[in-house]
Order: sequence, then structure tokens, then C-alpha cells
Amino acid sequence: AHHLGTYVGLSTAYTGSRIPSTPLNEAQFIVGTPGSIKTSFVRDHINLEHLKLVVVDEVELSDRGVFPPIIDLLRQIKQTTASVQLCFFLETTDLKNLQLADLLMDNPILIRGEQPQYRVLQGCKLFYINVEREEWKLDTLMDLFGTANIAQAVIYCNTSRKVDWLADKLLENDFSVSSCNNRTDDMKRKETMEAFQRGEIRLLVTTILLGHPKDFSFSSLRIHYDLPRNIENFLHTAGRSRCNNNMVISLVTEMQSLREIEQFYSIFIPELPVDFADQL
Repeated sequence: AHHLGTYVGLSTAYTGSRIPSTPLNEAQFIVGTPGSIKTSFVRDHINLEHLKLVVVDEVELSDRGVFPPIIDLLRQIKQTTASVQLCFFLETTDLKNLQLADLLMDNPILIRGEQPQYRVLQGCKLFYINVEREEWKLDTLMDLFGTANIAQAVIYCNTSRKVDWLADKLLENDFSVSSCNNRTDDMKRKETMEAFQRGEIRLLVTTILLGHPKDFSFSSLRIHYDLPRNIENFLHTAGRSRCNNNMVISLVTEMQSLREIEQFYSIFIPELPVDFADQL
């Protein structure tokens, strides 16, 4: 954004850790994640008077409990500065995402980024375990950890309630575990991610929407306790840009859901081999 601004004569602003300590009263163009943009305005670093364009990255709006503050903020921006243009980088293009984007934006245009999905996943070691029934997942997970010496792993669930429940169960079994869900505030999430990166936490349980690949680039094992409800999120949790030989293990109760993922990405996901620990 900074280099673009120098070419086209825009005053640009960084958000998040790069935001300067002094306000940018003449910023016209800002780019950031929902949390960092919200923080910028809360700290009064951005003056709405000159603002022309807001680009929100890593947007996932399908769960209304994920980013309500950024939704309220964007409405405030539109009310204060009617001419400001909003751009979203959506992680997925499901119906709820598009409906909410339509609510917040004027005459939105959807641009789909095409990419060879199967090539992105080629660097991953993808496996599944057919657990058949939901109530057998926890025992299967325990068996998995008992079979292999797993240094660290990220475990994905579809709901905040299940994240809390699973984290509690793992704690009861003396695992070093922490969790993040849709109710976790930005500061707590940041502290948890940093502790996980330092190796202070062995297992991190998180909702699929919050599990951004760049946060877990150092973790070689990712486990889908639940398969993503949205097929596009399978790529999101596996690594999206590159997998670096990550292993992704999915606990499956409905084989049809797994087959739909295989068909969508033109891939084949085999059953987890007995000697999987040798590949970690």
C-alpha cells in the first residue's frame, strides 16, 4: 500500500504493529485486518475527513459473533464519510458473507481470485480417520496422541462451544492446552498465539474461522476435529499459500463430506496409516 501511494499520490496509513504513534490526519487509504483497523480508530490515529478508501483484509463475516465491532465501525465510517469506498478480501464467498457485504457496501462488485487449488494442497500430507460417530472423536484423538510423540498441534472445531468443551477435556487429561474462539478478544488471542509460537503451549484448540495459516506456519500438525462446514475453509486451515509438508488429519463422521472436499480440490485423501508418526 505504501509503494502504491507514492505512485498515485495517496497518503497511506499502516495499521496494527506498524501504525505510528502520531495521528495520520490526512490519510486517504488504509489497509488492515478487522482488529487492526478497529484499533486504529479507537486510538484516534485516523481522521475520517480525508478518508477515501478502506481495505479490510482477512474478512470472515459468516458468523455474526466474529467481528461485530468492525461492522459497527464500517457503518460509522459510511455515515460520517458517505464517499468512502470499502473493499473486502473475503476468505470465503458463502451466501452469508456475500449478503452481509451487500448490506455494508454500495453496489458491490465480486471479483473471484482463481487459483489451482490442488497445487496449493500438493505440499500437504492429508489423511483422514473414519470415526463413524461424533461421540467417538475424543477417544480417537486421545489414541492419536498416545500413538505418536506430537510436539505441537492445532485442533480445529466448528463452534466456540465445542472449542471450550474440547479444551476442558484435554486439560482434564493433563495436556498443555489453550484455546481461542469467536469470543476471544484481540489481546488475549495475540497473547495465546505468541505463547504457542514460543512452545509454551502444546495444543491449541481454535475455531476454524480464527485459525489463520500464517499464525501456525511453524506447526507441522493440524487436526480437523470437525470438517469445515464451508469447503473453501479446508484450504484455509491446511495452509492456503503453501503447506511446507504439513500434516493435516481429519476426524470424519460422514464420508460424503470428505468426498466433496476431494472433488472440489481434485485431490485424494487416504486413510491415516499406522506409521504416520514417522512422517511428522
